[in-house]
Amino acid sequence: MNEIDGLNYLPVGTIVKLKKGNMRVIIIGRIPLFEDSNDKISFYDYIGAIMPMGFDLNHSIYFNKIDVDRIVYRGYVDELEINFQGDLDKWLSSNNERLQKRQI
Repeated sequence: MNEIDGLNYLPVGTIVKLKKGNMRVIIIGRIPLFEDSNDKISFYDYIGAIMPMGFDLNHSIYFNKIDVDRIVYRGYVDELEINFQGDLDKWLSSNNERLQKRQI
């Protein structure tokens, strides 16, 4: 799952079906960061909650674009979202040396 309508990330509120498992997940955040050793920061593309239960601190789902099988429902996109994604892309590029993507 790559660029969608010119955006590099699905918006918050998007519901997806993951390739592994038979659950629907709602995206509740993007690029959750984890401090690792050696001054590295690792991340996943998304953090989600299992539908229909919603957010549960003990059952958050971390996943990447490549783990998405299909989009069930696409979250809201407006100018604020488009600007945010532009800023996110710049931040990721400027911190590329310190970042490492995690895999599920």
